[in-house]
Amino acid sequence: MNKTRMIVIAGLAFLVFLQTPSRQQASAQQRLTLDEITAIRERAMAGHATEVDKQRLYHFVDQSLERKEVAVLYKWQSLFGKLRGTKMFKDLVETVPNRSPPDPKLLATIDAIIEAEKLPGADAYKQGLKYLTDKQYDLAIQEFDKAVSLGYSSSFVVRGQAWFQKQDYDRAIADFTEVLKTSQNYFDYIRRADAYAHKGDRDSAIADYRRALALNPDEAIKKEINAALERLGVEPERRKDAGAQGTKHRAQTKHRESLPWLR
Repeated sequence: MNKTRMIVIAGLAFLVFLQTPSRQQASAQQRLTLDEITAIRERAMAGHATEVDKQRLYHFVDQSLERKEVAVLYKWQSLFGKLRGTKMFKDLVETVPNRSPPDPKLLATIDAIIEAEKLPGADAYKQGLKYLTDKQYDLAIQEFDKAVSLGYSSSFVVRGQAWFQKQDYDRAIADFTEVLKTSQNYFDYIRRADAYAHKGDRDSAIADYRRALALNPDEAIKKEINAALERLGVEPERRKDAGAQGTKHRAQTKHRESLPWLR
């Protein structure tokens, strides 16, 4: 039996024995109304839920559930992540036998927590990827704009790719530059170098290709970079390396020949 199944069964065993509503449910209901829960959920869906919103939701859950149920929720969140753990807990609360039907406000609160724990902008990002794959670049950019506005920073690189495909190299460069502020990945330098090359900024392209090489990519990527450098009229790094290795090898051979016991 795998670990996940054992944990789910253990959580179910906790909840099976709970047959009465929470003792503190009434007081919790006075602290957070259904309208307030709905408003928080809507803010979360728009990516604008605050930490205070989350605290109020979790406080309501703490007050509405038995302690063993709360322990199961937090345990699953720690094991599977807050989003997945909360979804699993909701499924359990709705289907556990021998338990009073869950309070609609409690379910609404759990739904709000699920929305609040989602990464803001994730849905727009996923939709943008679909448009990008379908080569609908304008629609892709619109979705990535939404994702960026919600703080989903992974959208910069794919929006830059969409701008590149539209041959808007200045905007592509701007997005790739944003990516490079937080990531030193050779792929990102290659993307920006390609944009510089297509724009006609030879010096900037060469500088970025060399930065990519300095990050020691694998041999296949090195070949691609050197081919790009050749197109820009630059001697590929592999030839320089080969020359240096040849010189080193000749020096080592000469040194060995000078030692009698190695002849």
